Amino acid sequence: MRKTSHIKYVAALYLSVFFLLCSASIVKADYVEDKTNGVSYTNKVFISKGYASYHAYGGDSYIQITLNDTTDRVTNVRSSSKNLLAKKTSETVYTTTDNYFDETLGQNVQITNTSYESIYISFFGKKKGTYTVKFDVVDKNGIRKCTKKIKVYVDKWPSTPSAINSITYAGKALFEHEPFTKVTSGKIKVKLNKGYSLVSIKVKKINSKGKWKTTTVKNGKKISLAKTAKETQSDDYTSWTNNPLFPETQLLITVKNKKTKEKWTEEFRIYTMNKK
Repeated sequence: MRKTSHIKYVAALYLSVFFLLCSASIVKADYVEDKTNGVSYTNKVFISKGYASYHAYGGDSYIQITLNDTTDRVTNVRSSSKNLLAKKTSETVYTTTDNYFDETLGQNVQITNTSYESIYISFFGKKKGTYTVKFDVVDKNGIRKCTKKIKVYVDKWPSTPSAINSITYAGKALFEHEPFTKVTSGKIKVKLNKGYSLVSIKVKKINSKGKWKTTTVKNGKKISLAKTAKETQSDDYTSWTNNPLFPETQLLITVKNKKTKEKWTEEFRIYTMNKK
């Protein structure tokens, strides 16, 4: 019997979830391994209200789920309240095709198997409170094997010292554009706290060719946000597609401490809705 194999890797990032700025706060997590159902995941998450994180790759307001049986799949992610958004934002799909000659049948036979790994669920808290997120684990035939629960605790965003007093885009404070904005162009204005000076403002986004491009803009000038952020890469064995639900535009603001002359860059993000 002759047998050959070919592996095709497909990484499908469902990228979602609702960003505002670049950071998130996760305070504590208890890691729980469910040996009975073969599911490993974090069952408690502490996040900051109004901050979003996703997985692909970065942030803290998310959990990873590992399945012992990789032919199983995570489905039906739901939240106990409209004030907490929860979504499966990343999943890696492996497709393995085995070709061999069956001597009994006297012909070539092809068998295809699919497995799921690197599964992530992300969260966005609109209001303070304690919420429950549930998800189902189903087998390869779509039959539910178990339902799991995650406790999500949402609190206020802790104060972080910054040189930046305020940022406005299109006439509104940056946080007013959460979790995404429909305004795709507008003036960006940065106001600093006393003792700091502005060095530069840079805008970074993916262009129509799928490449990251960075431009420098002046304070108070008009900028355009990313409307799409589709990236595709492939070779003989691998196909990878990333088409975020909320394309990001990065604001890279470099400031200087007037007294110490120290310079550093603070990063913020604005998100639009991907309609393509």
